[in-house]
Amino acid sequence: MDKETIKIDKYFSSNYVKIGEGLSRKVYDLGKLVVKIPKNSDGYFDNIFEREQFLRIRRREDVIPFVNCYLITIDCVPLLFCEKIEINIKGKELPDWVSWVDCQQVGINSRGQFVAYDL
Repeated sequence: MDKETIKIDKYFSSNYVKIGEGLSRKVYDLGKLVVKIPKNSDGYFDNIFEREQFLRIRRREDVIPFVNCYLITIDCVPLLFCEKIEINIKGKELPDWVSWVDCQQVGINSRGQFVAYDL
């Protein structure tokens, strides 16, 4: 991580609970939202890509729905803020499209709809 990202990550790690970490990003719980903080260049790309995909596919019924999100850049670091979803979906009947999502990373949003949360 570069020094700007380290500073941003330090702020979130001091004030919020980390609820996930992958190869390229860390995820913090902000209450009704989560924030995805890039750890490397792949994380920067992932945040920008996911926001672009959300904008491209929202309100379309013929594609995999993606969690509501928005991108804020602070000190050239793209932070992806997403609606917090329920990821404990054991025992739920899943839509057919779930098998197309990497590692079946899907959950249920506040409107009761299944959405992907990682592309």
